[in-house]
Amino acid sequence: MIGILILNYKKYQVTADCIRSVLDTGDGLDYHIYVLDNGSGNDSIACLQAQFPNNPRITWMESAENTGYARGNNQMLSRARKDGCTAAVITNSDIVFLPGTLQQLAADIAEGHPIVGPQLQYPNGQRQNSVKLRPYTYREYLWTETYLRNLVPKAKLQALRRQPAAPGEVYWLSGAVFAVDTAVFHRLGDFDPYTFLYYEEYILSARCKAQNIALWFDPTVTALHCHGASAGGAANLFTRLENLRSELYFLHRYRHWSRHRLATVRRVRCLEVLFTFGKAHKWADARTYLRKSKILLKKERTNET
Repeated sequence: MIGILILNYKKYQVTADCIRSVLDTGDGLDYHIYVLDNGSGNDSIACLQAQFPNNPRITWMESAENTGYARGNNQMLSRARKDGCTAAVITNSDIVFLPGTLQQLAADIAEGHPIVGPQLQYPNGQRQNSVKLRPYTYREYLWTETYLRNLVPKAKLQALRRQPAAPGEVYWLSGAVFAVDTAVFHRLGDFDPYTFLYYEEYILSARCKAQNIALWFDPTVTALHCHGASAGGAANLFTRLENLRSELYFLHRYRHWSRHRLATVRRVRCLEVLFTFGKAHKWADARTYLRKSKILLKKERTNET
């Protein structure tokens, strides 16, 4: 059996669309859906249960507080393994599955690929960057993962972000949706519980590389990703701070970057926030970010977690 793990936080209608797409496209697949409401503080579960009443394919779970992406998914993974799921699809709530996608991901797992992801696509049909073929150098990271990409020639970005047209091994898979062999994922340690939001897939890639576990990309199947519908926007103070916290942790603990490089990343992120928050006239939040980001950097430099 394959478990479909969906984490809900507040936006239950987005989650409902994801659930409905699983039910609509899961024909012929032995699956069970696990939905964890991660401390939404609203009536998410009641509203979702009203839309899918007494459905034996769905297990509803609730957390009294928001434990974040990693711990929430670890909780569902533990339950799925206990229920006998040998594979799991870990998906953001803003994913809509297309016909055949779940079946092919399950087939890829059965063929011996322990972690596999599909091609992602925006609702307008444009393809999203779904993989990275290798870890980026320090300069390449700044060019591609920050707003500095706006200063880099388009041809150079396209070369770094090349997306394969055929199934094969990759270094990094998007964390928006991917399937795992639950036993292999458990041996990896599941998700690193330190992160609250963001960079889970970066950490996963680093762990897999260290343990010689291949990540597999299957562009023959597609999932729609309503990017950002399950999280805050670019001018959201909380998500921006959690992004930086996870980023510094990943770059320090898994990429072993120097203090100087971490400080440079923090400076670039501060410039991004001044630009983005300034456009939204959120100057108080921008000042708060500048102050708290400095504290986050200091904590990471001194290994305080």
